Amino acid sequence: MKRFIFLGPPGAGKGTQADFLSKKLSIEHISTGELLRQEIAAKTTSGEKARLFVESGDLVPDEIVIEILKDHISKIRGAGYILDGFPRNTAQAQSLEEHEIGVDKVILFDIDKETVIKRLSGRLYCPACKKFYHEEYRPPKEDTLCDNCHRALIRRKDDDPESIENRIRVYLEQTHPLIKYYEEQGKLEHIDANKEVDVINQELLERIGR
Repeated sequence: MKRFIFLGPPGAGKGTQADFLSKKLSIEHISTGELLRQEIAAKTTSGEKARLFVESGDLVPDEIVIEILKDHISKIRGAGYILDGFPRNTAQAQSLEEHEIGVDKVILFDIDKETVIKRLSGRLYCPACKKFYHEEYRPPKEDTLCDNCHRALIRRKDDDPESIENRIRVYLEQTHPLIKYYEEQGKLEHIDANKEVDVINQELLERIGR
């Protein structure tokens, strides 16, 4: 089983690269953010608790995320997984180990703050099929309609300028210490996420020895 963690600030391209590697290795891409959005959409107890944190750009408390994530991982029967968006701090990393949720390699996507803001502020999202677009980098074929299901695209509340600034600040305060944590374990690999997607694809494969 191949097990990876993708780290980096919002907008670093973790989801795009996780989708690429998931298809390449036939392993599951687990987006913590998407799991939370599913819970919120379903209006479960955990989802309602998470909703206010997500909409304001704050991180959802550990106990809510861990409960959802543990249940999902327990059902995986494939060749492995990529954790995208979790852990966000050393306490969560230690919790993974305590619950015997292993990781073989951690990929850190380094990116400039200006690039993050430009990427996130232009994002559009399809609430039906969960696909992301971008006004400049990946525009839909028909103005603001999803290419797949033709539903109207939306701009998520956590992608407005104020929320973006808050998400970056929270990342630097809480998630950045994970770099040292995984460096000390000899599991961390750096990737320059300011580059083009195809270039990052190849660099990612090199970092994991493919």
